[in-house]
Amino acid sequence: MKNVKKMRDIFHSFDAEGKKNLWLIFLAYFLVLFAYPFLRATSEALYIDTFGAKATPTVWFLSVFALSFAISIFNWFQRHMMVQRLFLYSAVLSIIIFGISLLALKFGVRESAYAIYMWKEIYIVLLIHMILGYVNNFLNIDQAKLMLGFIGAAGSIGGVAGGLLTSAISTSWGTTTAMYIGCIFILLNGIGFFFTKKLENERVCVEKKDAVSPIGSLKGAVPYVVGIMVIIALSQFCINIANLEFNFLFEKIVPNVDQKSSYLGKFYSIVNFVSLLVQLFIVPFVLTKLSGKTSQLLMPFIYLFLAIFGLGLGASFLWSVAGAFILFKALDYSLFSASKELLYYPLSPIQKYGAKYLTDMMVYRFAKALISLVLIYYQSVYGLNMLMIVFLILWAAAIFYIFWAQGRIVKEEV
Repeated sequence: MKNVKKMRDIFHSFDAEGKKNLWLIFLAYFLVLFAYPFLRATSEALYIDTFGAKATPTVWFLSVFALSFAISIFNWFQRHMMVQRLFLYSAVLSIIIFGISLLALKFGVRESAYAIYMWKEIYIVLLIHMILGYVNNFLNIDQAKLMLGFIGAAGSIGGVAGGLLTSAISTSWGTTTAMYIGCIFILLNGIGFFFTKKLENERVCVEKKDAVSPIGSLKGAVPYVVGIMVIIALSQFCINIANLEFNFLFEKIVPNVDQKSSYLGKFYSIVNFVSLLVQLFIVPFVLTKLSGKTSQLLMPFIYLFLAIFGLGLGASFLWSVAGAFILFKALDYSLFSASKELLYYPLSPIQKYGAKYLTDMMVYRFAKALISLVLIYYQSVYGLNMLMIVFLILWAAAIFYIFWAQGRIVKEEV
């Protein structure tokens, strides 16, 4: 209750325009995660139904090459266009790609399942990158410590509602209809975010002809940003190992594509509900009461517990593997997402966008490609669980490195 009161005090400290902007941020994060289950559940169901669970590491790997092409273009636009306009254009492009690919799949072009799955991986990274980058420049660090958990909670509420609707619509009207409905909410998200306040520091970066690019601004902060890149890569290694183990069991117990969409809709609703509880009751406490280093170290230690008992000792039980995977994803969406955002605050506004471009868009997906390449050829559950434990130990070591490097940051002025 004390954290809720503090958040209310922070909210009332804004003027009328600032309060309106906060509501638009809450709405944007709600909608982006409300729409995502529609696209995620349906694209994964279509792909697994078309090519099988064993082929999922292949599409994970190929998604990175599609992402590389997308973000090479996105980085140029990010330097020359205000974030609100770029967000809207990205939303419209997503609808076009999903629509054309779904139509092609309907006419028997099986490869379209790849396009649907890969763009699902790309569009969510682009949109969340822009929302959180904007939040980092709108809120100061004291505001962010309390607000990030509640902004994340808005997204989790959207994820729970979206997942339940996905399940109901897939069961009643089919997977295709669910995907089209998801596209409608992507468009609504793009329109809503377009009306957020244009921040002056972003306007200067866009309008100044000789302004340094977001990537170029990182010259004085490379060791620090590399540390962030390492922990994000290691987090993806662990999550994707857990994901593959879940997919093996999922393929066996759920027979057809509409049932797969329905099952995944409910599954991701549970993930988002658990994430919501963590964001409301745990994240504000962790970020305000624990030191930065301690809050970061919680993640690898919790994951280590889940790896040993949920995926290791409980590997033969569906409830154990599914439960561990739910917690892996829920904590990634909540505690790790919020605590990670605080690591960008020592950077300047332009450096934040450059760092988030590398970490949330490049490293996040390239890490998934690397572990996917391993998972294509090596699928021993015991061996992968042992590898995950090694990754978690390295993750904890990288956190100590990050806080050493934090004091050596040089900010690049725009």
